[in-house]
Amino acid sequence: MEKIWLTNKITGVLKQRDPVFRRVVVTEILSIINDMKRRFSRGANRAEALHKVQDEKTTEAITKHLMVLSCKAGCNNCCHQPVILSNDEMDLIESKVDLSTLDKIKMEKQRDFTEDDWKHRPKSETACVFLKDNACSIYDVRPATCRACVYTGDPEHCLPSVGKSSILLEAEVVASATNNISEPDLIPVKILKRLMSKAESL
Repeated sequence: MEKIWLTNKITGVLKQRDPVFRRVVVTEILSIINDMKRRFSRGANRAEALHKVQDEKTTEAITKHLMVLSCKAGCNNCCHQPVILSNDEMDLIESKVDLSTLDKIKMEKQRDFTEDDWKHRPKSETACVFLKDNACSIYDVRPATCRACVYTGDPEHCLPSVGKSSILLEAEVVASATNNISEPDLIPVKILKRLMSKAESL
């Protein structure tokens, strides 16, 4: 079976399950990837389509499992962790945001963060560059990794230092598909590369 990139949460789940279940999950991811590649060329439109699929699957799963989410406006604990961004999602965000206005110094620091840095540095240092006034400034076009963040318990458990956030497999499947389609990388890395590329083209 084709080797693909998986989110950390899916990887953790699959390690505990039998080979048949693992094949089913990987087959679903590949199906989404192939469908999106067939329907769209690379870019913002493909990212939007993937996000729509992910949102629909997330809503269906929450209803099916009778989940009551702790997530609400003002809680941003999940905004202090490394987030993977695809090229398609980068195109989508760039169509809505002037990247040159972002905190370049913060991104340069976060680019070199280790796993321990994300867990133990102050929240002011680990906050996503898109977090403004305790809210996501790009919520409508936020990455698939962020869309997969859901929790039903104490919101404090979403913090990287605790690492007990809930896992919604349906959302993680689409996040994995999204990041397999177009060169995934961490948000600060992806944005800094894009800014450098734009500067070199001037």
